[in-house]
Amino acid sequence: MLAFAFDFAARRSVPVHVLHTWGLTALHRPMHPHGEGSKEAEAGKAALGEAVRPCRERFPQVEVQEEATAGRAAGRLVEAAADAGITVVGRRRGRQRLGHLGAVAHAVLHHADCPVAVVPHA
Repeated sequence: MLAFAFDFAARRSVPVHVLHTWGLTALHRPMHPHGEGSKEAEAGKAALGEAVRPCRERFPQVEVQEEATAGRAAGRLVEAAADAGITVVGRRRGRQRLGHLGAVAHAVLHHADCPVAVVPHA
C-alpha cells in the first residue's frame, strides 16, 4: 500500500501524507486528549517511521509528511482526505471474503471527498 502511494506521488510530483492512528484507552483520555507524550504515541511514531523508511529510500524525490495520532482510523482518514488529491487505504488479504472490505476502507470509500484507491497489503 505504501509503495503504491509513493509510486503514485513520484509519478505526479506530489507529496505524500502518511497517517497512522491508534485508539486511546479510557485511562489516557483525561490526561492526554490526543495521546501526545504517551507510550502509544511514541510507539506509533516509531512504527510509522520504520514502515515509511523503505519507501523514503526508494522514492527520495517524494516529499513526505508523517502523522501519528490518536483517533479512529476511518474518521482521521476522511478528515485528511478533505485536502487530498487521492486517498490510499489498505485492505488485508484473506481476512475478508472476496469482494468485501474492512470497516475503515468502507468508511473512507463512502465519505472521502476525493478518489480512493483500495490496495491489498502485501
